[in-house]
Amino acid sequence: MKNFLLAVLLVSTSTVFAQVSTEPTIVEPTASLGSVMKAMSSALRKIAAQVSDANQNAASEQLALDFVKNVEASKAFTPKTIRDLPADQQDAKKQEYIKMLDDTAQLGKDLASAFHNNDNKLATDILAKLSTSKKEGHAEFK
Repeated sequence: MKNFLLAVLLVSTSTVFAQVSTEPTIVEPTASLGSVMKAMSSALRKIAAQVSDANQNAASEQLALDFVKNVEASKAFTPKTIRDLPADQQDAKKQEYIKMLDDTAQLGKDLASAFHNNDNKLATDILAKLSTSKKEGHAEFK
């Protein structure tokens, strides 16, 4: 009986994720940095929830491409930590920020490619790198 209930729970959970996975995650260009970052985080959570399900690879690929668009959009904003620096330090720090975003965008493109090629193991590895990058970015720029 427990196994049956577990199976029903897993099927219903995967159905919910399948429905959620196709929601658009691109933020309007006039959004705030916070809203862009929330959209990026949301996309990564959705991808992480379905990364092991090869049936969701097309949806995961689209989420990864949306993630990349949001990463690119975040370059238009300057984090408060940079704005709070002395004026003579802001440009250099902004360039570090842009470099981090470029690296993150490349990881997002690699993630989309992994899903496109049905390489869920590689996708899992890239998600781990993105998680580390997120932590480092928040430590440096949040």
